[in-house]
Amino acid sequence: MTIRVLVVDDDPRDAALLREFLHAATEDVCDVRTLTDTGKVRGEVAARPPDVVMLDHWLSGCTAVD
Repeated sequence: MTIRVLVVDDDPRDAALLREFLHAATEDVCDVRTLTDTGKVRGEVAARPPDVVMLDHWLSGCTAVD
């Protein structure tokens, strides 16, 4: 079973770091996608619903609560 993970972080370096960490920690059990454009989050979730979302709290122009 593959777990779909969506990492949302407006800092590309942090998003890449989290993706690499997840790949190493889960031995490729997770299918990790990253988004750095917060405007695309809802569309990505609707098109390909993740099992888990890792969401940076302080995003450009909004917060995770928004």
